[in-house]
Amino acid sequence: MRLIEAWSVFNLIQSFGNQKLPISIAFKFNKIILEIEPHHQFYEKRLGQIVEECGLKDKEGRLILTEDKKGYKIQEGKEEQCSVELNELANLEIELSNKITFSFEELEGLGEINLQDMYLLDKFIK
Repeated sequence: MRLIEAWSVFNLIQSFGNQKLPISIAFKFNKIILEIEPHHQFYEKRLGQIVEECGLKDKEGRLILTEDKKGYKIQEGKEEQCSVELNELANLEIELSNKITFSFEELEGLGEINLQDMYLLDKFIK
C-alpha cells in the first residue's frame, strides 16, 4: 500500500469517530488505525518538513497560504524539488501486517459511502 493511501484510509476511518458502528466494524477499524498510525504520523511529520523547507514565508517567517487557503505557496525555484519530494513521500510503499478484511455484509453497517471511500476500503474487502 502506498503511504498516501494509508494516510487516506486513516483519515477515512477517523471520520467515523463519533458514529456508532457495529462491533465487528469498530474492532477492525481500530486494528487498522493502530497499525497505520505510526505511518500516518511519519507522513504528517515529513510533509511538514517539506513544506517548511520549500514554502514561501512572510517577513515574520510564517508560511504564506495559497489564494484558496488550502495549501502553501512554494518558493520560486523550489517548485520541482517540492513536487519530487512530495511524490516520493506519497508513493512510499508500506506493508501492513494485519490482514484485516471486511465482507460486503459487514460494510452495510456504514450506510451509504461515496466512490472515493469505496476505493480506499476496497483493499480490505474479501
